[in-house]
Amino acid sequence: MKGHNAVQTAVEPALTSLLRVCVAALILTACDPVSAGNIDSAHKGAWRSRAGGLSVSIANDLPHQRYLANITLGTPPQRFSLTIDSGSTDVWAPAVNSTGCAPSCPAGFLFNPASSSSIVDLHEVFNATYGLTPDLQVVGEYYNDTVGIEGAEIHNMTVRGFSSDHVGFHSLLDADRFLQIAVGNIPPTLYEAGYVGFIGLGSRYAEAIFRNPQAGPPNPNDTYPTIYDQLYLQGYTVRRLFSLWLGPQAAQRGELLIGGIDRSKFKGSRLRSTPVLLSDGLFTDWAVNLTSIVDSNNETELISESDGIEVILDSGAPNMYLPVAVANAVAARFNATIHSGFPYVDCAVRNLWNESLSFSFSAVEGHLSPHITVPIPEVVYPFGDPTNIGEVRATDGTPLCYLGVQGTPGPIYLLGHTFQRSAYLVFDPDELTISLAQAVGC
Repeated sequence: MKGHNAVQTAVEPALTSLLRVCVAALILTACDPVSAGNIDSAHKGAWRSRAGGLSVSIANDLPHQRYLANITLGTPPQRFSLTIDSGSTDVWAPAVNSTGCAPSCPAGFLFNPASSSSIVDLHEVFNATYGLTPDLQVVGEYYNDTVGIEGAEIHNMTVRGFSSDHVGFHSLLDADRFLQIAVGNIPPTLYEAGYVGFIGLGSRYAEAIFRNPQAGPPNPNDTYPTIYDQLYLQGYTVRRLFSLWLGPQAAQRGELLIGGIDRSKFKGSRLRSTPVLLSDGLFTDWAVNLTSIVDSNNETELISESDGIEVILDSGAPNMYLPVAVANAVAARFNATIHSGFPYVDCAVRNLWNESLSFSFSAVEGHLSPHITVPIPEVVYPFGDPTNIGEVRATDGTPLCYLGVQGTPGPIYLLGHTFQRSAYLVFDPDELTISLAQAVGC
């Protein structure tokens, strides 16, 4: 989820309408089997690896429009299932007595710093804003503590000699910085929407401590190593990149592979890379240039290379959030009607496997540009999802299904789950690229 001062109220229905959804049956689709294959990288110790990299199983909570990974915080470990999010960077869990659920918060739902013997209070304010209104603000404190993920343990570790200025990070040659976690108050709107903490996979310059400083201008020296930085620094991985395979809509689980590339998860023999766009010379978001969108129906060009747009590949966003004219063209193509402010189509559209949207991106100089084809059924949710709106039917009783392409006036555009389920993605902060290939599974 693109956080911290993003115009999320305009582009994120899972937050703006405060989606409250329940488990719904998934409609199975005809997809390619996933076969065993090679994974590039190396590994350390007895943590969960797949011949390289740290393999993190992620649960597809489709009705709640989120992907969850298990993580432990503190000593003894307290376990949480948090949303993986390449649109923000902080790792945070809900605080005791959060206003979103107090006084009846679920048992084991909240992180209690007092129960951890390894915690260090940094006395630094955590202030993450996931929209423009106070009801989408998470406020708390930063801590140093032990983080566990799939058997790997990240301990408080002094970081010395870590310098990556060539990719837009500042030098920490003389500084002591640990992995920081945040503990924040969840407001009612986020709690009711099912967002109860995040594993951020973004840039250090997307950390709340940098984007929302409590005093003075943003200071690069206040940032800290991300979770993928620390896994690299502590020897669990030999590369700082991470790969994401969500799988098709019907898949119950996907995979986040930190430090490696799983070549069994994409079609063809090669990935193609697109450059990450910088903001004032800094790597702030996983933003790239989308050069075209082509509708398979009569090869209609919805976005052309002459009017390409900047988009953020955001694993915390459930849908595609594109310019209003583009979203309207897709909606009109399938005779969408608006219900509770969102586009719905005849659920029969979920069977149109011969229909697709094709996406192209800028290429790294001297190389071919990435192309991803998204089948239309992967863009349309099952009947009844999201259930905060409830089952929607036409006046004649025909079931209608939620369309995962939405319009926003910008300037922020996102490619979320309804795009990413069709792609294998490799996020590389050292090369400042995102590499893509057509995902196995669809």
